[in-house]
Amino acid sequence: MVGSKKWASLALVAVIATMGFALSAGADSASEGEFLSKINASRAAAGLGPLQVDSGLRAHAREHTEDMIAADSYFHSTSEELIAAAGTGWDKLAENVGRGNTPSTLHDAFMASPGHKKNILGDYNYVGIGTATAASDGRLYVTVVFMKKGASQPAPTTTTSAPTTTTLPPTTTTSLDVGPDKAVTLGLSCLEANRFWQLCHD
Repeated sequence: MVGSKKWASLALVAVIATMGFALSAGADSASEGEFLSKINASRAAAGLGPLQVDSGLRAHAREHTEDMIAADSYFHSTSEELIAAAGTGWDKLAENVGRGNTPSTLHDAFMASPGHKKNILGDYNYVGIGTATAASDGRLYVTVVFMKKGASQPAPTTTTSAPTTTTLPPTTTTSLDVGPDKAVTLGLSCLEANRFWQLCHD
């Protein structure tokens, strides 16, 4: 009986140690800001308006990123989680998740992937970004939730003497690109590009 208790105690310690090994240093507002800048720069280059940070989406994105780090994996939020984070009045939602080295390399990887790029350049006006670095291996994890709610932000306007042209934003459809009267459904495919970063999109 004593031996049994001893092994139970050792097993508990091992579980606690494993859980602690995957913990992060917490949300990184600096890298979140860098992601936002890069996303809005890409949108501006495509003639699209900037995304504004939504506090509810950001809180969820940070929590989901911590969940991915704890699981040492990357995966999407559930439909219920996204709906709860968005609150009321939204028109459509999308989500990108990934892990890699820096905001710059991850954003470039997102833009090189058609599914992720569609979300970044989609018809959205709000975003929530959550980033954190895994203590176990130093990899940066990110969750980006996009939302269309109310009127879209207009693109910055400039006036020049050259003839004006109009470029329509690309029409996109993703598995999360649905109205609030439908259940939000997640996609089935993820992309693992190489050993340095992995991505998942809807």
